[in-house]
Amino acid sequence: MKIYVDLVFFINFSYDFFLLMAVAFILKETVSIQKLLRGAFLGGMAIFFLFLPLNQILLFLLKILISILMILVTFSYQNKTSFFKHLAILYFSSFLLGGMLYSLSDTFNYEKKGLLFLHQGPSIHLFIILIIGPFFFFKYLKIIKQEKKHLELVHTLQFEVRGRKYKIEGYLDTGNHLRDPYKKRSVILFHDKNFMPKIEEAILVPFETAKGKGIVRCLNPDLLLVDGKAIQHYLIGFLEEKIALDGRSCILPNEMREELE
Repeated sequence: MKIYVDLVFFINFSYDFFLLMAVAFILKETVSIQKLLRGAFLGGMAIFFLFLPLNQILLFLLKILISILMILVTFSYQNKTSFFKHLAILYFSSFLLGGMLYSLSDTFNYEKKGLLFLHQGPSIHLFIILIIGPFFFFKYLKIIKQEKKHLELVHTLQFEVRGRKYKIEGYLDTGNHLRDPYKKRSVILFHDKNFMPKIEEAILVPFETAKGKGIVRCLNPDLLLVDGKAIQHYLIGFLEEKIALDGRSCILPNEMREELE
């Protein structure tokens, strides 16, 4: 069996480069191309350990050592927490990308022998994997990053008003700046089909949207917890129309963002 060492090195170098880029992408860090290339080159050199008479345990330890050196060369050492965070994300991304590589290689009918994927057909298949693999990998990371950012706007809300207890999920809407005109308290918008406060006992807060003007009937909650944290000086505004903002039945005001950070 012929093994083209330069080709194997190029494949490992390319994927180590993508992995280090992924770590920087997830942690929102700006890293120079030179550092990424140096880290990837170091990772690519690890492939030559396979040609040495090493047992599995020693080979495993050397791979861990190379991973540590890749992180140090690319991102430098800041503190213990930061170092282990970089290392953990590197391994997570490696497992993810490795799974994609395995799936693509199987799709293109490559025969797997150890760490190598062999194919008797045209070599264009190899370059297709090198292009498609990282594309889907970073597409997946982008989706995960967007979903993480999206979930940061979702909070668990518990409140009690007029003897009624609620525990729901609320969505922090940056466009919700509704305040009552009396004490300038921000309003949490909520819909309950079984309850609407009487107009004579409610705090009336006017609003204006693209659909027109209106009045929200608000009540001062007896208890208000957001993510288990007690919050004061907010009103609960009851809407007649059902709220369906990303599947949540409650809209939190933008002003609550600072208190939750």
